[in-house]
Amino acid sequence: MAALRHLFRLGKVGSLTLVCFCSVLSACSSGNQDDSPVSDSTLVEVLADLQLATARAQRYGDLPPAIRDTILVQHGLDSTRFKAAIKFYADHPDRYVELYTAVLNRLNESDIVE
Repeated sequence: MAALRHLFRLGKVGSLTLVCFCSVLSACSSGNQDDSPVSDSTLVEVLADLQLATARAQRYGDLPPAIRDTILVQHGLDSTRFKAAIKFYADHPDRYVELYTAVLNRLNESDIVE
């Protein structure tokens, strides 16, 4: 619960992420898979980079359409595996809270230069 409260303190970026996740959650059905198709550590880095890219876009201008795919490639992923990982966490919201807490910790530890 504290992680969700912290999410709201992130402003538009955190709210946007929450809205996107809720949309994915409501669109997906439950599965039987026990492990994410992407390692948690990789997904933490990807989601943190996507958050930073979105925040920069909001501050400095539009986000290039290919930035998400560029970030995925930098981490050795494609959109199919990324979507599968997001679906996994939509099916396991308790695990998503843990994952997103790690993303928030990663963002808090970042040396962000303005």
